Order: sequence, then C-alpha cells, then structure tokens
Amino acid sequence: MDPRADLTEVIAATDAVATDLNAVLGRDDARARVVLSVARRTKTQPRVR
Repeated sequence: MDPRADLTEVIAATDAVATDLNAVLGRDDARARVVLSVARRTKTQPRVR
C-alpha cells in the first residue's frame, strides 16, 4: 500500500472487494481477512504475487 494512500478510499475498495466476493460465492456467511502493509520503496509494488 502506498504510504500516501487515503485510508478512506482503501476501506471503501476493500469493502467493495468483499461485497464482490460474496456475490461470486453466492453466500452471505463467507468471511475474508485483509492484510495491509505499507510499501517501503517508492516504486510501485505488484498487486498480485
């Protein structure tokens, strides 16, 4: 996560992903864990590993 990121936007994006996941799974009892970390380098980090 970019250290300059707006946390309100990060929360909204995380919520949107969780909502999409529930829609794809077709279940409302699914749980997800989100782990955020601050990028230590100025270069853009890959979104998927």
